[in-house]
Amino acid sequence: MAVDLNREQELVEKFLSETTLFLGPEPDFMQDHTLDPITERELEAIRHTDPSVLSVARSKMQAGTNESFEMLEQIGAAPGAKWGDLVCGIFTAKGDLSIVSSGGVLLFAACVQYGVKYIVKHWLNDPEVGVKPGDIFYYNDARYGGVHNTDQVLILPYFHEGELIAWITTIVHEGENGAIEPGGMPSAAEQVYDQGLAISPLKVGENYQFKKDLVTYFQNSVREPKLMVVDMKAKLHAAIRIEQRVKETIEEYGVDAAIAVLRKTLDDTVDEVKRRVSYWPDGKVRMMGIADSTLRENCLIKVNLELTKKGDLLTLDFRGSSPEFANRPNNAVTSALKGTLGQLFLSFVWPDLPRNQAVLSPMNIIVDENSVFNPSFETPNAQSMMTMWPAFSVTQAALAKFLYNSPVKSTNVVAPWYNMITTCIYGGITQHGETVGNLCADL
Repeated sequence: MAVDLNREQELVEKFLSETTLFLGPEPDFMQDHTLDPITERELEAIRHTDPSVLSVARSKMQAGTNESFEMLEQIGAAPGAKWGDLVCGIFTAKGDLSIVSSGGVLLFAACVQYGVKYIVKHWLNDPEVGVKPGDIFYYNDARYGGVHNTDQVLILPYFHEGELIAWITTIVHEGENGAIEPGGMPSAAEQVYDQGLAISPLKVGENYQFKKDLVTYFQNSVREPKLMVVDMKAKLHAAIRIEQRVKETIEEYGVDAAIAVLRKTLDDTVDEVKRRVSYWPDGKVRMMGIADSTLRENCLIKVNLELTKKGDLLTLDFRGSSPEFANRPNNAVTSALKGTLGQLFLSFVWPDLPRNQAVLSPMNIIVDENSVFNPSFETPNAQSMMTMWPAFSVTQAALAKFLYNSPVKSTNVVAPWYNMITTCIYGGITQHGETVGNLCADL
């Protein structure tokens, strides 16, 4: 019996193209840091809301995130919570991060939207997962949008009368996550599978209650099981506090005001960034920096930047930077680089702007594929700070060339400095016979 090999090959290719066996990390998400197009619902809400109401409603929601930040800093058990390595925020229904707590590590303001957008894309309308009021989502795998796996992100959807209008998040650098070394940032990691817990955006609870079997699984995967559950609950209750403040805002000013605030804050930030960039002289600046260690051996790691300003557009071109490390954790996923740039602009260029992801939206950011700033998804990234902080310094030096000559400045122009975290990592057995492992720093 003759076999039509071409027909069989066609069937195999058709099956593979139509069947999704794994919803893994999506590199295209990382490359797009722009805002989602404004929806008709958002346009309608903006039209129906008085600008004076927008201002007071925004202040109330901002105060809610600041209150939640202070609450989480106090009740969180991780060392990272105590030194303020966290943020609390509110997203639009589409997943753009609009309002972020004033304190904390602002790099999260420009990278955690990817996890929410993953949920919106894959789980919102999935009949097996879905999104309902009281659902709790959680993730820590940086490849889905983050810095490294020590940062754990909790996400709540916010519904008003059945309509999804926002998402709420609390993020803490938890440290210990069951990696090959204590503390969650293993310099010994040679593959992603050495980095401990790798949670993709996952529903871990319903009706504001965690699923105990999933929490037990997470606890069983780390050196500090009590820390794991305590801080999951701390992040949840801090998020519920934000939810309460959003509800109060809606009760006082209406749901249109809340929707309008979240979108208008982003659009206003984009417009203001463009306006301020337009004051700078057109030109091009090239800078290069060198990181000199992988934490295991001396190694020259090139950070290359060509910064171009034309009109109201900034282009940050990192092509020419070092290639990725196949077996060292010094790679920074693109979301980590963008988070670092967001922190630079929001802290040292325009500290008076609202803290949100829109600060980068009107900029072009270009990276080489399979470089330290856009590594393949099988490469480790636990020590991403070893490349992303040098990128911070290189960009800061390049920006100074434009800022010093600008007639409008929001802050003083400063020279780069040593900005790496100084920390100690510890692990062992306590006097009570319990295993511990974490890191202690002061930001």
